[in-house]
Amino acid sequence: MVIDQLGGIGSSLSVPAKGGRIKSLADGLARAMAKYVAVKEREGLGPILSGRINSLELPESSTAIVASTDQESPFKIKCCPE
Repeated sequence: MVIDQLGGIGSSLSVPAKGGRIKSLADGLARAMAKYVAVKEREGLGPILSGRINSLELPESSTAIVASTDQESPFKIKCCPE
């Protein structure tokens, strides 16, 4: 599947994310596609098209796409003080 081929592809710049580091544009696309497929299987296509989805979180069993968090980055996440 395309998700398996794109997932884990790295580049010189990775971005911190909630589920681990996104290693490249291809890796980020694979994660988004994996979330879509998981939600589609769990909720069905109707709620996706109508916008009635409660959660876009991946189920616990879909951890193959999540990148490792052990890679250091010179970039820091800036959070809004509010």
